[in-house]
Amino acid sequence: MIGQLLDGRYRIVNSLAAGGFGQTFIAEDIKQFNKPCVVKQFKPSFSDPEALKVARRLFEAEAQLLNRLGDHDQIPHLLAYFEINQEFFLVQDFIEGHSLEREITVGKKLSEAYAIALLQSILEPLSFIHSQNVIHRDIKPANLIRRKQDGKVVLIDFGAVKELAVTQVNAQGQTRVGTIIGTPGYMANEQGRGKPKLSSDIYATGILVIQALTGKLPPMGYNGSDELYEDPQTAEIIWRQDANVSPELAAILDRMICFDFRSRYPSALEVKAALQALTSPIATTASPTLNLQKTDLQGSAIAATVVSGSLNQGNRPMISPAMPPKTHWAKWLFRACQRFIGVSLLIVGLPFAVYGLAEGLNEDADPGDRSDALIAFAVVGIPFTGGGSYMLWRLNRKVRKEKFDSDWLRQTFYQTLNETNGEITVLRFAQTTRLSGQEAQKYLEARVKEFNGITRRSPNGETLYSFKL
Repeated sequence: MIGQLLDGRYRIVNSLAAGGFGQTFIAEDIKQFNKPCVVKQFKPSFSDPEALKVARRLFEAEAQLLNRLGDHDQIPHLLAYFEINQEFFLVQDFIEGHSLEREITVGKKLSEAYAIALLQSILEPLSFIHSQNVIHRDIKPANLIRRKQDGKVVLIDFGAVKELAVTQVNAQGQTRVGTIIGTPGYMANEQGRGKPKLSSDIYATGILVIQALTGKLPPMGYNGSDELYEDPQTAEIIWRQDANVSPELAAILDRMICFDFRSRYPSALEVKAALQALTSPIATTASPTLNLQKTDLQGSAIAATVVSGSLNQGNRPMISPAMPPKTHWAKWLFRACQRFIGVSLLIVGLPFAVYGLAEGLNEDADPGDRSDALIAFAVVGIPFTGGGSYMLWRLNRKVRKEKFDSDWLRQTFYQTLNETNGEITVLRFAQTTRLSGQEAQKYLEARVKEFNGITRRSPNGETLYSFKL
């Protein structure tokens, strides 16, 4: 179909994907200055005229539904729908960005801050479609696009439309679905039996977030080491041992992926409320209205993406950043003891190290004194000085890491892309920040200086911030 003109305006440019339900293409709208768009082709599994008449009615109903859902900023807008030679076509906005398959990979454990920001972003469109009593049915990394423009997650590829391609219609006009819609591993038990519910989307979302935290695939039945473990007795997913996550977030995720749908959150609205209670001491009633603009960071050397805009004062009060959590007295005492031991080792070992090295290298000294000095240098100077220095270095690095996580998680305006060997790389700002544009700029500049930050451009042209702790 490459090069073919559909409906007199959509020229097929390239094929994106193909499957049992049909094909997806990138096209150009020649009546909109060759604006890129996505064309989805669905081929019904029947050719009976009466069956096609019923399928056509269902297709129009689903197109109207998609048009209504497209009013949300994180759902592609429906541009057109039409039928050609008993095949159905949908035309939607083209979302420039990348799927979450690029971010969530096997063996890569992402941080809790990333998981919270991801879950918050997914819940925005999911809450909207659940408020319309619509089930997505196929939530997975491939169907979530990180939009390049603002970093928000866009929800694509609704399963309701796929269902048309496998709908069977009898002579009486009665319909039934011949194939279960969904992806193994992300599909809840009731959905696998052909009875999906709103909470089926909650299950898939929970599995996806746990996949990000653990670096493991959903359970597929192969019992591989790169898969999450499923309890053979209860069919519950056992995952906490593979992730570094707080008990509060783990409890939310555990409820999201319960085997029995009656134990899960009924819809995304309830998950969103639970997550807000976890991340914010003050309940909020509306999301901030944000605009993204380019500004200069550190003397306008490198363009940085920062948040600016209003917080919709009519619906929501300005909220100052939350105070950092207090350190428990036992933890404070333990670290004070560590510091005392480290400093003591340095005080004891440093004179021996200096004396031993100076005397040992002094060729005019008595051979016996030189020998004793070198022994003192090797037995006391090096171990005590090295041990004390290493203890203080490790403690300082751990404290800085905790402060980094605490500060940035409280502000929740970033997405962690990578965290290896003490270096953390973050991208842009999440859309849930409570800071104004000016406050966010000041905060970022302070963190860049405090945590030895640098900025650089990714191959995709995105601004990345790396911090060596």
